[in-house]
Amino acid sequence: PPYYDSLLAKLIVHGGNRTDAVARTKQALTGFLIEGIDTGIPFLRAVLDDPDYLNGEVNIHWLEGKLEEYSASLSKQQTS
Repeated sequence: PPYYDSLLAKLIVHGGNRTDAVARTKQALTGFLIEGIDTGIPFLRAVLDDPDYLNGEVNIHWLEGKLEEYSASLSKQQTS
């Protein structure tokens, strides 16, 4: 939106290694409760569960190639 900053919160997570950091991020996202608006949390959870992401097999174009897949998957979840 052009008239305000839509950022509601910033989540910064760290861990002893990538696996720990991903696990802590998932746990932190589970604790978020935001009511009244849609958020990107389901999308972020999908990214964090993706085997390519978990294995570090991503590049700068990786997410671009996954958007359609994630969008379809999240739409199905919302309607069920």
